[in-house]
Amino acid sequence: MLRKRTTLLSVLLVLMLALSACGGTANTAEEPATDTQSEAGTTSTEAETPAEEPAVSEEESASAETSDGGVWDALGFESRLESLDSYVVTFTYKYNVPGETPQNVEWTQRVNRTQKALDTTMNSEAAGAISKIRYLSIAETTYMVAEAGQCTMINADDIQNEAMSPDTVMFNNLSDMKMTGSGPDVDGRATDTYMGTYSDGVNNIDTTAYVDKEYNVPLQWESKGTTELDGVSQEFEWTYRITEVNAAGEVEVPAECAAMTSASTWPMPDDAKVTMQTNEMYVYLTSQPVADVSEFYRNEMPAQGYAIAADPIDMGDMAMLTFSKDNQTISIVISSQDGQTNVVISVQPN
Repeated sequence: MLRKRTTLLSVLLVLMLALSACGGTANTAEEPATDTQSEAGTTSTEAETPAEEPAVSEEESASAETSDGGVWDALGFESRLESLDSYVVTFTYKYNVPGETPQNVEWTQRVNRTQKALDTTMNSEAAGAISKIRYLSIAETTYMVAEAGQCTMINADDIQNEAMSPDTVMFNNLSDMKMTGSGPDVDGRATDTYMGTYSDGVNNIDTTAYVDKEYNVPLQWESKGTTELDGVSQEFEWTYRITEVNAAGEVEVPAECAAMTSASTWPMPDDAKVTMQTNEMYVYLTSQPVADVSEFYRNEMPAQGYAIAADPIDMGDMAMLTFSKDNQTISIVISSQDGQTNVVISVQPN
């Protein structure tokens, strides 16, 4: 998959779509050499005379067995995130082709299960152009905010999932990363160090993960290497970090989305369920028949000061009404959809 960099980066930019992990036969990575030394302060004064090795207790023996050689299931760690109440993930991916502009992608996600909220932002840089897009899900509402501040609100169940993990850009054989001992504290939490390597003549990869001792998730995971495409060696690296374990704050609705919601004053039937909303469009579903909804707007819009701008179109299972007010044209399209009536209200300046 590393050879298909164009496909990889384009999918990354679409946001949160899991790519299939690269296949191939899993090769066991050579276990990194581990230096051992005696406890500080036990230097022997008779180095020239072989000393008898001290007895090793059962506890020390068990510790030695787990301090190196243990295997971490990298490909299965995502399911362990479900044990966390909240956290923040940052994932960066860099790809450098000689003679071309480096391509960078950064993806962040704040998860708050108590609030049932996800806040995901994707930043990408390619050919000197930078793009940014943000998705937020709070309960059953999802907001999408584009660079220009345009907000789209979508109401639906399970519209966004936790996604985007290193296994979208890693090799399957890296799932057998070996423990080399305790790692540094990361974000104030104790870790174990796991390392892995891979080389097949085309791809060369080195990876290190500092895995949380309590939850067995990678608090810091870095991988770098090279891959050859058409005889040209290309460099890549990615970093995956988990911070604010069980301490991530609540996700707030962006100001542009909150303002848009409060400004929506279109008349609607009592059972209307909004499915999507932007500054220029409002979409909802209702159980009322097309004819009844059409009649509803023929009465309600003039009552709110809107003038009929064109003759209504009525085709039985679809109707279209056009009104005008304050240098704006409001189009209302009413149609049948899966046993319900779908209503799209759009606004255009005159």
